[in-house]
Amino acid sequence: MRGGHNPVRHRLVTVLWFLSAGGMGWLADVAANDLWDIEDGYALIIGLTLSLYAGLLYLHRRTSLQQIAVAGGVVFLCGGLSDIVGGNDWFGLLLWAAGVAWIALARIGVLTPARTGFALGAIGALAGSEAVGCGDRPPTSGARDRASQRSSVT
Repeated sequence: MRGGHNPVRHRLVTVLWFLSAGGMGWLADVAANDLWDIEDGYALIIGLTLSLYAGLLYLHRRTSLQQIAVAGGVVFLCGGLSDIVGGNDWFGLLLWAAGVAWIALARIGVLTPARTGFALGAIGALAGSEAVGCGDRPPTSGARDRASQRSSVT
């Protein structure tokens, strides 16, 4: 796959590297679950492995797909840390912080292409803020709560 500046070859290598990052995450999952029998926090092992591997690929070739692979590793890191700390609210808070940091890194030019960094950061911040509100409580409707309060008053 070396040699020349063929754009088709460049796209093919980018896609294959992206797929290899997914394969590395799958390998870390198999090792954590089947080899080491880890029950809680195995997402942390997947996140560390995927982030490091995809990060190295991203440093060599700064493309959108490699940045998406690194972001996937960061999401697993947030999930693994929240498993250890405990709770969906922690996952949402960590994911929101990662999304905001992703936007900041794209803004100062560390993450390129910037449009991918802005989009991934916005998705992470939005998903994180939604996950904070979910927690372990069942979803309720505000209108239904007000109606039940009115019926109990009368």
